[in-house]
Formats: sequence, C-alpha cells, structure tokens
Amino acid sequence: MPRIGAQRCAGPHNRAQSEWAAFAMGSAAMADRTNEQARNEFYAALVDLHCDAGRPSYSEIARAAYLGRGVVQRILDGVRVPDHKTLALLVTALGGEAQVPRFQALLKRIYVPTVDPQPGAPANAAATERHESLEISYFDSTREFYSALADRLASAEEEICVTYIRQLAPNRYTDEAAARYFASLLEWSTVPHRRVLRVIGVPARNGSPNQRFLEWLREHQAATRRNLAYEAKVFEWTVDTDSINMALIDGRTAFLTFSGISGQQISGLAANSELFTARWRGYFNQLWSHAKALDDYLDAYDLG
Repeated sequence: MPRIGAQRCAGPHNRAQSEWAAFAMGSAAMADRTNEQARNEFYAALVDLHCDAGRPSYSEIARAAYLGRGVVQRILDGVRVPDHKTLALLVTALGGEAQVPRFQALLKRIYVPTVDPQPGAPANAAATERHESLEISYFDSTREFYSALADRLASAEEEICVTYIRQLAPNRYTDEAAARYFASLLEWSTVPHRRVLRVIGVPARNGSPNQRFLEWLREHQAATRRNLAYEAKVFEWTVDTDSINMALIDGRTAFLTFSGISGQQISGLAANSELFTARWRGYFNQLWSHAKALDDYLDAYDLG
C-alpha cells in the first residue's frame, strides 16, 4: 500500500489531491462506517500538515508525540482513524497545535450512524459513540501476570510504555517470573529501533523518598545509563498504597496490575485493543509530562 512517507509533496494547490491516493486502500476498509467526503477532507488536511512540517519520519513524529511508531504509521497510512487525544498529540507534533480544533472538527464529521439510536437517546448519539467487543484475559497471581506479560513482550515490535508506582522496589519481589520480566524488559530495549518509556513513582513521606527504593534507583540508573532506547522518568509518590500500574505494548495491548493486601500479591488483566490502550496511553502521557528524567531527579536529590 502506498504510504505518505513514500510520496513527494506537491505544490500548495494540488498536493492534497495528488497524495490522497496514498490513503485510498487503507481507508476503504472504513467506508461502511464513515462519511466518505469527511474522511477525504480529514486525510487531505493531514497530508498537507505533514508536508508543511517537512515530512518527518514516522519515528520522528512518534518521539515528538509520545506515541508508538506503529500507531503513527497506521494513522498516516490511512489504516486507522485516531481518537481525539491521539489526533491532538499527532497534530501538535507536526507543528499544528493551533490547528488542533480544526482537525478535531473534521474528525467528528467522519462518523455517521450505523445503527438506529435507542429511544430517548440524542439524535447524534450513534455518530459520537464508538463500540467494540473486548476480550479480556485475567490473571490471579503474580506469577500468572508476569509470565503472560513476558510472553507478550517477546513479540513486541516497537515501543513499550510502563509504569512502576509501588511501595516495593522491583528487586524486592520474590517471584521469579517478576524478576525475569524486569530483566527481559531491559534486554528487549537494546535492539535497534525499539523504545521503552518508564514512569517510576518513588514512595516518599514528608518530602523524603524511601531509602531502600532510592538505592535501587541508583543501581537502575547505572545499569541503564548506556541504553539510549530506555528512558525513565521519576516522580515522588506520597500515597501509602500501590497505584494501578500498566504496560502498554505497541499501542495495541494493555496490561494492568492491581496490588493485593500484600505488596507481593498482584493480580491483573490484559486486553488487545487500540481503543482501550489509547485511553491508558493518555493517562501515561500525563504522568510522563509531570515526571523528571531519572538523572535529573537523582542529581537534584544529591544537591538538595
């Protein structure tokens, strides 16, 4: 299938028309549930924006937007219609922050009713809601969860976004499956063209981080210092319980973990869905944007 990246930008008057063919095949799969004219206008505008930005690569856009490279590629190839949050990140990364409202208005026009609204529902309900059947896998123990996550990690291709917001440092887990997963995550990121983004919540009380956790953080910094594909950010977690934690793989699969009464007890779930994963990616991006780079956090702590 032709791709945006394989095309040359035409002049300002005919480039959208000349490049629309790049989306035709990918968009055809959506024809039965979208408004064709609105879809054409949306992607033509996206092509123009990409040209105006100097045609950055998928990887460059993904880094700037904090999105998976595969997600960016499917959107720009016309295979996937983004949700509003993903679209805003993409448009902003292409230098069009002021145009986000226009693109979101174009996106809203794409969807047309495919089923009759329920009695009493707003007239446009079918046009604004998105539904899918979601198959969820449940894991009842730490071993089950981390074994399944490690298996999925082996088939990951481009990007993994993970959070670690817990009271115990990773090296204090007694289950071997957890230890294997944490080691595999770092090993996976050493392959070229891959990326791991990790948000770490350091347990803290009265403005002071937990010392045992801080010791692990220093060891972790030393172990990952030369791995440029692995990026960790840190913030201080002042709640005396673990947070819900996530591992988002290639923008398509979401693993969520829930701690039990003991920090060693973990249950979880996994779902393969771009829509479901995108919602958690939005939350991950919020955490990421408010955390400090690992090196900066430790430097500031030492100076303080």
